[in-house]
Amino acid sequence: MGKTDIVEEYVEQKTPRSKQWRNDMIKNLRPQDDEAAFASRELVRLTIDNYPPTSTDPQTGKKFSPVGGKISLVKLSGKGIHWIEPGACQK
Repeated sequence: MGKTDIVEEYVEQKTPRSKQWRNDMIKNLRPQDDEAAFASRELVRLTIDNYPPTSTDPQTGKKFSPVGGKISLVKLSGKGIHWIEPGACQK
């Protein structure tokens, strides 16, 4: 499910941009951030920002990226649901 190319590139750390993404992520992580939530949000953001335009609008013929929109981030635990970032979702 989903588009994994950008995340796979990030994990492999073989390209100059993936190494820069990692450096930027480390630099932007604040002490008060939940590391897993921060990394998840940033990987989604990287995918939105960098996935190539591979879909075509049938009416205009114009290419566009199939990923995008607001990012929703929720943490599930034994204590319940904790909304970190509701994005386009309703709490």
